[in-house]
Amino acid sequence: MIVFRGYSHISIAIALFLVIKDYISLDRPIGIVVFTIIIGSILADLDHPSSLFGRLIVPVSAIIKHRSGITHSFFGAFLFTLPILFYDITYFIAAITGYILHLLLDTLTTTGVKWLYPYNKKSYSLKVARTGGPEEALMFALSLLYIFKKKF
Repeated sequence: MIVFRGYSHISIAIALFLVIKDYISLDRPIGIVVFTIIIGSILADLDHPSSLFGRLIVPVSAIIKHRSGITHSFFGAFLFTLPILFYDITYFIAAITGYILHLLLDTLTTTGVKWLYPYNKKSYSLKVARTGGPEEALMFALSLLYIFKKKF
C-alpha cells in the first residue's frame, strides 16, 4: 500500500503548526488546536481498514476502497471536517488544514490523490515517496527534529 503512515502525517502536521503558530493569532487553547490538526491529518484515511478511524468507523473502510475518491479529495476534506465548523470556526480551520496537509503528502506518493473527485476522477501524483521508504523516513525524521528544536 502506497500511503504515508499515520505517524508521519501526525509529526509533519505538528511541525507545520510550529512553523506557522508565531504568524497566526489564536484565541483558543493551543493544545486543542494541535489536537484538531492531528485529527484532520489522519481523518482522510478513514477509508483504510487498518487506520485509527478505519477501525473506529468500520462501515466506511468496509464500503469505500482506500483512496478511491471521496476521502482523498477537496470535497471529502470539506465534507468530513464540516461537523467541526458547526462547533467552532477555529477548530474547523485547524482540522481542514490537517486534512489538506494529509492530501498534499499523499500526492507525493505513486498512487496520488483524486483532488477533484467526484468531478474528475484523475489521480494527481508527484511520485517521489513510498510508504516506509527512505523518503518518508527522511520527512518523518526532519519533522521530529524540527518539533524537538522548537520545543526544547
